[in-house]
Amino acid sequence: MPPANTGPLMLGETNVLTVREAAKELRCSPAHIQNVIRGKVVGLPPLPVIRIGRRMLILRGSLRQWLLALEARGIGQIPGVQSHGD
Repeated sequence: MPPANTGPLMLGETNVLTVREAAKELRCSPAHIQNVIRGKVVGLPPLPVIRIGRRMLILRGSLRQWLLALEARGIGQIPGVQSHGD
């Protein structure tokens, strides 16, 4: 029998990020991610999250769409995120 969560919004381990995990992927601090989520970073739209009590979770797809929207707007470098020459 297939698992119940097989739709496009499957919330498996790899599809949901904590603030710390998102910060690691974007190579910035968790505090900076929290500021982006709260809309406190000038020039950046707030990052969408799912709130469960005080916990904030970020869908990987939402993070990807948020980054693509920034790229489409022509934001070459995200404030507070340093390039590591990748």
